[in-house]
Amino acid sequence: MAPFPLNFDEVVRQGGKEYLNTASHLRVMRPADDPDEDLWPNLYEWLNSWFDPPEQTHYLLGWLWHAYTTAYRGAMQPGHTLIIAGGPDMGKSLFSTYILPKIFGGGADAGNFIMGHDQFNDELASVPVWFIDDNTSAATGAKQRFFIEMLKKLSATQLLQLRAMYRSGCTIERQGRTVLTTNIDADSLSLLPGIEGTTVLDKLIVLKLGEGTPLWFHRMGRGDIQGVLDDELPHFLRWLLGYSPPPGVTEGASGRFGINPFHHGEMVAMAQDLSPEQRDWELIEAWWTRRGCPDPWQGTVTDLLAELMGMEELSRLVNHVRAQSFGRTMTKLLHAYPEKIEKIVDKRQRVL
Repeated sequence: MAPFPLNFDEVVRQGGKEYLNTASHLRVMRPADDPDEDLWPNLYEWLNSWFDPPEQTHYLLGWLWHAYTTAYRGAMQPGHTLIIAGGPDMGKSLFSTYILPKIFGGGADAGNFIMGHDQFNDELASVPVWFIDDNTSAATGAKQRFFIEMLKKLSATQLLQLRAMYRSGCTIERQGRTVLTTNIDADSLSLLPGIEGTTVLDKLIVLKLGEGTPLWFHRMGRGDIQGVLDDELPHFLRWLLGYSPPPGVTEGASGRFGINPFHHGEMVAMAQDLSPEQRDWELIEAWWTRRGCPDPWQGTVTDLLAELMGMEELSRLVNHVRAQSFGRTMTKLLHAYPEKIEKIVDKRQRVL
């Protein structure tokens, strides 16, 4: 037995094995009959004013469309991990922890799992939506590195080892969605450094909210917000079933993921600025400038690290760098700056 949310088959075959699907009863929120936009005015206003630039709305709608249309048919397909960055009180948590679970029939906080505190368990396996908030993503040091590696793993593969109480574990393919929400500050955005590799970015949608726009829920209490969503979501979902994303959102997209990835330029730039590799590159550039010689320099990673440490004005800034991690940094910088760094394989040296 194992849960396969939003798969209507009572018996699911994976990896040459058959599993009794304990979540075959789960269904998405039922759409209304009428998709008229006048019947979901608050959601319509929200979607049209939430993002900066507003063109990002179609990537969010495309992400929802691919998830909902396939789940509605009982065969939810894989999708991108969604990252939403924005200021406080902009509805990020409302969207990820309430609206999405309401639409897809359940959600759970995956923060402890992605931080390595919990194993993949029945609670997480049984729900289609995983949400992760700022407090988890803002971890530091070793926990931050573990978080980033888990994000990469979850984005690259859907296969997870389920550990359930009172029965043996099994490997299942998860078809749900993961949503991360974060504020726009250095601490909160600590989840972004390390995801800039092409393979991972292809499986992410990174969106940025606008600022200063009064939103519909700002003038309502919790009960009123729930009432609006109960009334409007079914009509929105009927509209979503008939939605056709713009060509730029879908043309050339993976058949499995349905739409193309999107990465807000400012968020990607901040990810690069916050990354350890970028800080090390700035140290290398400072060393090169102070070196005062235009001729190429040749040596091993260890030689380069010694050069940096040997320059008095930089030595204090290089104390945190270790040879092994610096080697990995140089490999990443080699791909980022191929016009400035060359790797000589036969001599195991690099030329700057």
